[in-house]
Amino acid sequence: MLKRFVAFTFSVALAAFAGAACAADLCQAPGPPPDQSLQPVVPIKPATPPCVKAAQASGCRQSVIKGYNASVDDYNVAMARFNVDGNAYIDALNHWARSGVDYANCEIQRLNRQVMQ
Repeated sequence: MLKRFVAFTFSVALAAFAGAACAADLCQAPGPPPDQSLQPVVPIKPATPPCVKAAQASGCRQSVIKGYNASVDDYNVAMARFNVDGNAYIDALNHWARSGVDYANCEIQRLNRQVMQ
């Protein structure tokens, strides 16, 4: 009876190991690339008022300068948001690219194991 139990246990362990080997033969293909809607759009730089000459703004009215400065501030906020969104998109692209490389390496290893059998 003990011999049958040991043989049965060994058979179950062997079958479980064989099932694990079959599961190892499966490679996970990468999913689709990140959606293009995640790609941020670069904000448009504010136009410099024509009254601003090189490094001086003495020819501009105060309201024009204040409006331009507000536009530059808005642009800087938009650029900061673009940088955050752009980094998130780049991270998503890098993750997708790594999953493609992992898949290719898995397939190569799978093929190599078949040759070695």
